[in-house]
Amino acid sequence: MKEKIFKGENPNSMRDNDENKDKEKTSTARKLLKHFRKFDDSFEDEIHVEQTEEYEFKWKKLWTFTGPAFTMTIAYMAPGNIVSDIQTGTIVGYRLLWLLLLTTILAIIVQRLAARLGIVTGYHLAEVCQNEYPTPARYMLWILIETAIIAVNIQEVIGMAIAMHILTNRTLPIPVEIALGIVDTLIFLLLSNSGLRKLELFFGVLITVMIETYGYNYVRINPDMVKMTEGLVFPWCDNCKNSALERAVKMIGATILPHNLYFHSAIVTSRKIDRSKSEQIKDANHYEFIQSVIFFIVVFIINVGLTSVFAAELHGKTNWNIHNLCAESNYSRVDRNVFPKNNNTVEIDLYSAAIFLACRFPAKIPWPMYAWAIGLFASGLSSTMTSTFTGQFVMFGFLQLKWLKWKRILFTRSVAIVPTLVIAFYTNIQHLSKLNDFVNAIMSLILPFALIPLLTVTSSSEIMGTFKNNRATILTVCCILFFNIFTNFYFASLLVEKLKNWSILVAFILFGIFYILLLLYLVLCSTVILGVNVISNLPLVSKYAVEDYDSCRNDLDSNNDDGNENANTFDCKEDFYNYGEVLVLNVF
Repeated sequence: MKEKIFKGENPNSMRDNDENKDKEKTSTARKLLKHFRKFDDSFEDEIHVEQTEEYEFKWKKLWTFTGPAFTMTIAYMAPGNIVSDIQTGTIVGYRLLWLLLLTTILAIIVQRLAARLGIVTGYHLAEVCQNEYPTPARYMLWILIETAIIAVNIQEVIGMAIAMHILTNRTLPIPVEIALGIVDTLIFLLLSNSGLRKLELFFGVLITVMIETYGYNYVRINPDMVKMTEGLVFPWCDNCKNSALERAVKMIGATILPHNLYFHSAIVTSRKIDRSKSEQIKDANHYEFIQSVIFFIVVFIINVGLTSVFAAELHGKTNWNIHNLCAESNYSRVDRNVFPKNNNTVEIDLYSAAIFLACRFPAKIPWPMYAWAIGLFASGLSSTMTSTFTGQFVMFGFLQLKWLKWKRILFTRSVAIVPTLVIAFYTNIQHLSKLNDFVNAIMSLILPFALIPLLTVTSSSEIMGTFKNNRATILTVCCILFFNIFTNFYFASLLVEKLKNWSILVAFILFGIFYILLLLYLVLCSTVILGVNVISNLPLVSKYAVEDYDSCRNDLDSNNDDGNENANTFDCKEDFYNYGEVLVLNVF
């Protein structure tokens, strides 16, 4: 008798009288995955969790689980999100704070799926995708997620470079400040080799720095609490123009970060639990969810504070207003040319935000500007480290590359710094800062290629057992996915209207067609994984699906009955995984 389970789980199907027998016999597919996992040294010091028979809240146990959740939420305080916050406040004021609350709730839902995948299976999203999807789809996903990681690294490098540009009073050339970003790689290596807990502690310190520095400017500005409350409670946007609508769409489209789903599913595996027991998995899911909600609340407060600060000071203002304000500043190092002499609505970015704070609080030492720079540096440093970690997981999960840790980190970091350096040589600090919008667009384009696999594997009973998604969760994530795709095409249509060069227009249209085809192919592969066998007869899917799957399983069963536990395993492995069913055959 054989039973379909993933990683030896699906606890509800296991019987108490067979428990000892189950522990003695390890599934073949589990051995295969362990064979690959041995090259991944990311979690050499797994943290053991106290085992209990049933769920009972304990503060000590909550502390044991503290770490993955707040390192995951760091991505929501990255320089790209800060840009989104300050631009929303400047353009719309307080009126879209309710949308910020909604997007935070949606982010909690999606991130919970990623965490559940790691907790239930013990493997992260990249590893599961490597074992589930056919070869072309695997490489496509790897390339796209690596692109997202590189893009967000560029964003973070820019944030750190701007922070150093401010803190050094513009004395260092921009390329030098960008190149100094490689130093954080050394810090990362040092801390990661010192143990996971010390690394998590360092992240906690950086989050504290962000809270204090951004909180300092919030207290100095003191936004209108009544307007903040109205913006949070009433879901409306009275007299909003097209720019406000675009801002709202960008907020939703750029809230959920594709690389962070891979990171969260991996970081939760650092907590070692007994996955043969359903109660232990439920217990871990409860604690991880509590942690996620707590730190998402912290992130939400920071984001609301940032939006409100710039809503209070810059909403409705023109470049002339801020230029005149800066002209009155007695601080000689203020870059007064940041805000041009015109009556256009003021445009804000990471660098001009710092200059505005220096002009708003004129003094010999503009502490608000330096506080902003310190918070920005902490944001860039922390989010850079988490995205570098993600680069390790993705590269190992999809490719099983046997790289040493320092090589993987250095490669991931260098790929982000080199293009940023090239751009820096041909532009100035303001143009560099404006690249954040372009990076956010890339992240929004890639998001479906993270959401679709995540939704697929967490909805599969073969992978998640009784912990698979319910219908409400599937419907919610599908709505997020469809809205994200809609926003991508909406902004693409706006861009097409502005294009006048026919060659660029044709290239753009061809890219759009290719993008749609990639999405359709991924959806078809995902459908096969969920067991819709009719789709497996279609081109490009049937080529990599199992042609004689039942025969392969029968041969394996026959050989196992003869006492050869590993017979034909490697011959059938590709069939199992390419067909999209990670079936672990537990021999009784």
